[in-house]
Amino acid sequence: MRKTEMSLIVLLFCIAWLIMLTSACTIQPDNKKENTSQMASSSDVFKIQGTIMHKNLEGGFFVIVSDDNQIYDPINLPEAFQKDGLKVNATARYKSDTMSFHMVGDIIEIIDITPQQGD
Repeated sequence: MRKTEMSLIVLLFCIAWLIMLTSACTIQPDNKKENTSQMASSSDVFKIQGTIMHKNLEGGFFVIVSDDNQIYDPINLPEAFQKDGLKVNATARYKSDTMSFHMVGDIIEIIDITPQQGD
């Protein structure tokens, strides 16, 4: 084998090796990302001051009407707070990945709820 043929073989081998190396370095999806529908950031959490109201639609359910007239449809209102007219303070997060047949307000998950002082 001549020196030029050997150089050409080495060059082709190096090119093939570089192609294989760079094709193995493609961006892969990160399968370890957190499930954002189950993990809320602090910006998803908000506070509500309002009143529990019973709605007589679809067999009846409870909503929270905030002091600024926003309506919230909680998916996990504790039974102890299912009282029409009860004034409450709540910490909640929006559940944009959840649907409801109530169709009366934003669907929320209650993180914490307490009766307002004096009730």
